[in-house]
Amino acid sequence: MVSSHGYTIEELSSAIGMSVRNIRAHQTRGLLPAPAKSGRFALYGPVHMRRLEQIASLQKQGFNLVSIAAMLGAGQEPQETGAACPEVMRAAIDMAAAGIPLPTALRFLAQAMDSVIPVAQAMADAHAERVPVPYSEEDFAELLVSAFRVVVANRPENRIRPRAAAG
Repeated sequence: MVSSHGYTIEELSSAIGMSVRNIRAHQTRGLLPAPAKSGRFALYGPVHMRRLEQIASLQKQGFNLVSIAAMLGAGQEPQETGAACPEVMRAAIDMAAAGIPLPTALRFLAQAMDSVIPVAQAMADAHAERVPVPYSEEDFAELLVSAFRVVVANRPENRIRPRAAAG
C-alpha cells in the first residue's frame, strides 16, 4: 500500500474489477479525470471509483463510450455526486415527465447524440466558412435546434396525417 490518501492504479483495478488497461483508456478518452500525484505515484480516489462504476454500469446497459462520454460530461471534472451531464439529464427528465421510462430516454438520447454529433460538427464547420456574421456558440446551437425542429415538423408522415389522429 502506497498511501492512505488513495489507490494506485493496480489497487483501483483490483477493487473495481476492471483492467489497468481499461482504466488508462478511459482516462485517455476523458471519461476519467487525471489522478493526484504523490511523488512518483499516481493516486486514485473515491471520485475515480464512482466514475468507473458508472461507466461499467452504463456499458452493461448497452451504451457505447461515445454516449457515455456525452452523458457524463466527459472532459469536465466529475461532480462529487457523480451526476450526468446536466443538459442530458434535463432532456431525460423531460422525456420521463412525458411518460418515457428514464432508461429508455437515456438510451434514445445516447443514440440521437451518436447520430447528430457528426451532422452538427459538419454544420458548424460549414457555418464557420460560409456565414460572415459571427455567432456565439450558444446562438449557433439554438440555430441548429430550430433547424432540427423544422425538419421534424415537416417530415412527410407529419404532413399526411394530423398529430391528433396518430395512434
